[in-house]
Amino acid sequence: GFTMSMLRAGVTYLLMALAIALKRDSTPENTLAAAVTIILIFSPFAILSLGFQLSVLSTFGILVIALPITNYIRENEIIKSKTLLTVFSMALTSLSATLITLPVLIYYYGEISIVSVITNLLISNAVTLAIWIGVIGVFVNLIFPYFAGFVLYLDQAVIKYINFIINKIGSLSFAVIEVPKITALFVLILILIIFWLLLACKVKRDMLKLEKMREKIKEEGGKVLKWR
Repeated sequence: GFTMSMLRAGVTYLLMALAIALKRDSTPENTLAAAVTIILIFSPFAILSLGFQLSVLSTFGILVIALPITNYIRENEIIKSKTLLTVFSMALTSLSATLITLPVLIYYYGEISIVSVITNLLISNAVTLAIWIGVIGVFVNLIFPYFAGFVLYLDQAVIKYINFIINKIGSLSFAVIEVPKITALFVLILILIIFWLLLACKVKRDMLKLEKMREKIKEEGGKVLKWR
């Protein structure tokens, strides 16, 4: 009875937990690919589900665009303020997920949302809070059922805030713009260019690391690699 997007998320997290339990190395990209493969083996027509497509693409966009850029900025301390870095990371995550799903959204709806990033910034923490309160409410109901109603009332208040933000901003006259479906092709080309640039940067970065390793080995006379 789960939606395809929830199923995708559940299988992905189960695989991540399994890798940890088995003490095996894993990468988010490989875990996502494995989850998609498993789902398609048991339900081949899931590929036709819009929810499944958006879930997979948005997650992939976050992993290959937002995560590497955020890690690079954090490692090199380009943004020193933790608060500013958090806001930037949230905005970049939303933008990456939106960008990678644009071809699908344009193809199906012929529209582009120009307020999605702002909306996500306003509700992302609230969504996390609503989930945690809901989980706490379930456990409280098992132990102290009389207090469960109060906890779930708080959860309902958070959910009302989320719906209010979505409806308020989504109803603005400029919230979405219509675009011809052929635009999906140009957006797809743009995404491929971005992927190519990110891959080129990663290769360059790895080559620089390798060069530093070689220099360190020469300095140590080819002995035990103490720098490791």
